[in-house]
Amino acid sequence: MQKLLNRSHTNVHTIAYILGGVSVFGYLISFLRDRAFAHYFGASELLDIYVASFRIPDILFIATTAFISVYALLPMFEEKMRKSDKELQEFVNTTFYFIVLFLVIGGVILFFATPFLGRTLFGGFQGESFDTFVLFSRVFLVQASLFAISSFFTAILQLKRKFLLYSLLPILYNAGIIFGVIVLYPRIGTVGLAFGVLLGVLVNVVIQIPVMLQNNILPLLAPTRRTVRECWRAIKMSIPRASALLSQGVTQIFIFSAMISISEGALSIYYFAENIKAVPLVIIGTAYSVATFPLLVSHFVENNMNAFRSVVEEALRRLLFFILPIIAFVFVLREPLVSMVFETGFFTAKTVAITSTIVAAFILSALTTSILTICARALYACKKSVVSFVILFTLSAAKIALVYATVRFTQHNEAVLATVQRMAGLESSEHSMLFAATLIIVALEVIASVAILIILLRNIKQKIMPLYTALMQNSAATAALITTVIVMKKVFFGGAQYNSIEGVFIIACMGLAGMVCWYATLRLVKNKESEMIKEKIEEIVKKIIKKTWKT
Repeated sequence: MQKLLNRSHTNVHTIAYILGGVSVFGYLISFLRDRAFAHYFGASELLDIYVASFRIPDILFIATTAFISVYALLPMFEEKMRKSDKELQEFVNTTFYFIVLFLVIGGVILFFATPFLGRTLFGGFQGESFDTFVLFSRVFLVQASLFAISSFFTAILQLKRKFLLYSLLPILYNAGIIFGVIVLYPRIGTVGLAFGVLLGVLVNVVIQIPVMLQNNILPLLAPTRRTVRECWRAIKMSIPRASALLSQGVTQIFIFSAMISISEGALSIYYFAENIKAVPLVIIGTAYSVATFPLLVSHFVENNMNAFRSVVEEALRRLLFFILPIIAFVFVLREPLVSMVFETGFFTAKTVAITSTIVAAFILSALTTSILTICARALYACKKSVVSFVILFTLSAAKIALVYATVRFTQHNEAVLATVQRMAGLESSEHSMLFAATLIIVALEVIASVAILIILLRNIKQKIMPLYTALMQNSAATAALITTVIVMKKVFFGGAQYNSIEGVFIIACMGLAGMVCWYATLRLVKNKESEMIKEKIEEIVKKIIKKTWKT
């Protein structure tokens, strides 16, 4: 097992497949986590409190990992590693010292500031609910600190191209949370939820230590004078990205604050919908952004812009190829999927209907967020951090202003609220506000993703035609998938129940039929990535035949 975790990978698509493949299993675990939340809590105030309690500690995590950013550090790590292992180790030690120092100081400040920040931002919680929010937030400050340390360890392991361990960390984290919900919560009450989170993140940190020891890269609290200046240079380089990330963290706080002001359980529904949207985002978008970044840094350092452009184009083409059918599948089968995953215990059929409507509005942002992530990291790699900062900061400011304006406007305008309610097909006016706010978020992300893509392509002088062709081909194939699934759902499975084993089988059948039509369409339009899939399948079949023939 240790040998497997210690294996290095350099091919971008192999790395993306590893990250994406393990992420599929990781999301099965995360769905078990969310199903446990749905079963025990439903769309309730307790789950609202739990979700909101991560927001203030996240500021500590974001501030730490942003101001000494992985994306500023990785190019410097690369330079040090090429000089000598000793220089790399000294620089890593100094950076780690500043991270721990920042976490201690920031954690103490936020510990005492939590009640004030909570009343200001999450005033919807009152009495005992507010006390629980403060308790959770303070415990999660420890979680945020451990996560920051884990992220720093991960950055060093990425430098050594050890991506399998990185991909396993979310699985271990979610396993700890599930243990907290299923085992600790029934025995010791709400505090068991917090202890489950701590257990998950502690395992995250501990499991990386043996691999780092084996590679002689475990950081120590041992700063040197020479590397302090270089660490300060890394902090200055990180300021644009840090500001962008902090703005995103603050945006999330204000969005959650707006959701809480809508109604009890609105934040829980938003949380469940966001987690469904995150599946294609993490499996495809994040996998490719993480896999490409070290290579983009390396190509830029070597001034090999042809290779840089090639990596960007391939990443974006593969993103469209893999993520569009998943988005289409989730959009068309949103209600069956939500029912299958969440309809249990306190999560009723009515909550399923509301959540699936929010998913319909939200799922497109899996593509837009993936484009934003890949393009932003490509701009960081070619030292255009300010451009990314301006776009991401503007997006964050627009989200805060327009989400709050939308919620307030719809609350005081019954005619608009009724129109949104009819359009979304929702029974509750409060959930119509949630739907309208979600549409605003998605619309803003579409605008930002188009802007950052155009800016990146112009900066690196990338031709647009190959990407346009890929978009048209994948859109046609996705339309074929949607048509197939809709026809099958209406003709063959009109009255099916999906929150059962039979429901899983039905969804799998519709998905398989849709994917067959999707792939056939891609072959008809001579899509480059479909040829790759064909070659891989032929290779696997030949290996199976060869092994069978030998036996």
